[in-house]
Amino acid sequence: MRAFRNAVRVGRDRRCVRRGPIWLGLCCLVLAGCGGAVHQADPPPSDGPLQPVAAPAPPATCGLADLPAGFTPDATHSGSIQPSDYTESGDLQAAMLYDSYLEGARSVYTHLHAPAGGDLVIQCIDLEFQNAAGASHFAGSFAMLRQDEAPAVKSQPRPPVIGSVQTIGYIETAQSFSEYGIASTTVLELSAQVGARFYTASVAGPAPSASVAVQLLRDMGV
Repeated sequence: MRAFRNAVRVGRDRRCVRRGPIWLGLCCLVLAGCGGAVHQADPPPSDGPLQPVAAPAPPATCGLADLPAGFTPDATHSGSIQPSDYTESGDLQAAMLYDSYLEGARSVYTHLHAPAGGDLVIQCIDLEFQNAAGASHFAGSFAMLRQDEAPAVKSQPRPPVIGSVQTIGYIETAQSFSEYGIASTTVLELSAQVGARFYTASVAGPAPSASVAVQLLRDMGV
């Protein structure tokens, strides 16, 4: 999957990839070539007057006040997310569509001249689904597919609990960010599902800070 590195890796083919023809067909058919919008059915007619519907909250971003000193926004790699932007995995793209993904946003920050041992890249992702059941099902698919990437991806043995929310955490080593000139570093990723939203905070550096990831998840709404 490597959703974190997709945001900053250059020269990658972002077409749908697959592990089986069913996933590819679902992904490319619904996305209309992996670049279109998901079609949503019109609401059923109503005999009564239309009731006002509260607008969904905008996608959350990293809390600027809680970023370590020295980090600056990377506008080039931040912005709204389509399934094909989120991950190279056709399986996970299809899971997003199956679970009625609506919208999402990614915010990326860098500190490429951090002191030795300091964090280098931070990313926050907020994905919104049609309802809590969809977000919960997607969280299960996300965890299963991350586990399939072992041993390159290792689960955190005791991911933190934030309030009453259990997070899931993963660590990847020897990860490169070619556009930033980072040949090899470690990525720590914490994710959590709250209601209809699925949040991820990722920190990359020689010894990525779990406390930073926890605080950023709190800022996004966990």
